[in-house]
Amino acid sequence: MFVICEGERTERLYFLDLRKNFRMNIEVKPSHDRDAIGMVRCCLKVIEDEELDLEDGDEVWCVFDTDNNTDEMIEEATRIAGPVNIAISNPCFELWFILHFEYHDKRINDCEEAVKVLTKHIHDYCKSKDVFPMIEGSTADAIENAKKLNKHHLGQGKVLKNCECNPSTQVFLLLERFDELRKRS
Repeated sequence: MFVICEGERTERLYFLDLRKNFRMNIEVKPSHDRDAIGMVRCCLKVIEDEELDLEDGDEVWCVFDTDNNTDEMIEEATRIAGPVNIAISNPCFELWFILHFEYHDKRINDCEEAVKVLTKHIHDYCKSKDVFPMIEGSTADAIENAKKLNKHHLGQGKVLKNCECNPSTQVFLLLERFDELRKRS
């Protein structure tokens, strides 16, 4: 499994820790692109360059934030993704960390605001901080909170893969997939 992420620090640290925790063969690569379309293209290139066998169980996940994207960019990225799985965080990945501590359904305008919310729980948080040891025990809560946010947005008739669903994150889909694969092995 390959996880291509937007961030070279925050997301990468988290997924490297997950790899250790789940004891799975997960390659974590940052993308040099920051927009959704470029990131999906990077994922498609990884499939080709690494000669992945998608029919035999190889997977590629694209993890990005809405803060560098428009609805049109996200829609186009989703359209061209093909076999690439997409996990979007709105406005940023830090929301996933917040959901380990609380259900938060109030709009978060940008990543800076998300960090302010997160520092209520992790006082010395910064993007290069390895927070996994502080949150790993509450992943089930984060998954439940992320699903609750999805239900909230869907109940309002919103489409999940766009900038309007703020706050929201689909990172839980990747965690559920890790768990499913771990149980099989």
